Amino acid sequence: MIPTDGKQWTAAPSRKAVEAYSFYEAVDISLFDIVSIDAPFVNYPFPSVGMSKGIIIMKLICGAANLAKRNVSFAAPKFVLQAKNQSKWYRIDNSVYDALALEKALPLGYLKQIDTFSECQFILRSQLLDLVNCMSCMNPTAPVIRYVLFGKFGTGKTTTLCQALHWAYMNDFIVCHVPFARKWIHNFKEVAVSTWKSGRIDMPLDAVAWLEVFKRRNEARITALGMKTSKDYVWGARDSTKCDEPLMSVVELGIARPKFATDCVGVLLKELKMNATNEKCKLFVSVDCVNSFFTISRVKRADKTFAEASCLSLVHAFKKMLKNDWNNGIVVVTVDSRQYLYLERPSYLPLFLLGREGFELLEPFVPIHIEKYTEAEARSYFEYMIAKNWIQHEKGKQERNVSNSNDPMFRLFAARREEGQLELMHLSDYNPLLLDKLCAFM
Repeated sequence: MIPTDGKQWTAAPSRKAVEAYSFYEAVDISLFDIVSIDAPFVNYPFPSVGMSKGIIIMKLICGAANLAKRNVSFAAPKFVLQAKNQSKWYRIDNSVYDALALEKALPLGYLKQIDTFSECQFILRSQLLDLVNCMSCMNPTAPVIRYVLFGKFGTGKTTTLCQALHWAYMNDFIVCHVPFARKWIHNFKEVAVSTWKSGRIDMPLDAVAWLEVFKRRNEARITALGMKTSKDYVWGARDSTKCDEPLMSVVELGIARPKFATDCVGVLLKELKMNATNEKCKLFVSVDCVNSFFTISRVKRADKTFAEASCLSLVHAFKKMLKNDWNNGIVVVTVDSRQYLYLERPSYLPLFLLGREGFELLEPFVPIHIEKYTEAEARSYFEYMIAKNWIQHEKGKQERNVSNSNDPMFRLFAARREEGQLELMHLSDYNPLLLDKLCAFM
């Protein structure tokens, strides 16, 4: 749909430009402040439409005015994160933590903190609020919106993704989450030749592990919705699933029969996609380190060559979920520079990490830059650690003459004091991961 309200393209728009404009109009996102800059194409997914200089950058906001004008109504979310609590901590109940299996998704360092304090708490950051505000405006009749979280290493992309996963779970979404997809590509448990599609490679044990976590998260919700299979599925000579059987029977079969587990994942995702499009359920799909899907795996073929990640059946199934050919759902992914550790200075921008194939698959998407801590967030982190008695300076010389000492370690050990906190902020450069490591011995 080409704009007719006085805006004219300077040249014939490309197919991608038409798709992008139609997409943003369909999902009720306002376009404003269109400017041209003389800079290379970096991290914005919006296509050029023939301008002689630079590219087009479109700033996006959820169009509240558009929603009111078009009389589009949305159900109010049950679990709400309020802007007035920004930079504060909120706690996840232990029952929800166990049901959501967050220990399978969170980074190892964060899991150690949860184990130490016997509770799961997250800091409410501005980037999460932006993401949640957009997800709250989901239009069930429009194509799914893809959100790409990107940022430097250690800024909290995986943690923010897990917070979004928790928000979706609390608001009655069926959640399909892939934790750190690079494990499927490089650290798989077992591989086998696919019995369904020639040339594909199955990962039975990884598929069983994913199905077990999926069952733990969604069994009660799928059973309550009464979701059933849409057709017959024949897995082998003695195994089959009839039409109108409970959808969880596919999950149970995959767990009980690892040989068919990978195929069961593919069927499950296809059925969920169909049910979401028919507005029988809301579906949340998230992938951590999604750029791993567009690389070369460590699986060796018979001719000793390495197979592409797209040849793995699990990757193939989830790449279908990343398309926007379905509705009543949300897709949130992260891109991670750890996939390119062999480079001296890898870029953290989506265009570099996704490559052409991944970028074109996800385009158009909404990029969300996960940045370093603000000063308010860093101070909130110190308050939490002090409240838990994790940060504490020793009695004696560190406490006696800290203010008069020229030794920076004296100021560092006085982390409860203003001077010590400023020292830690400076040393970590407000990077959440580095700050956490520095405070590990406080």
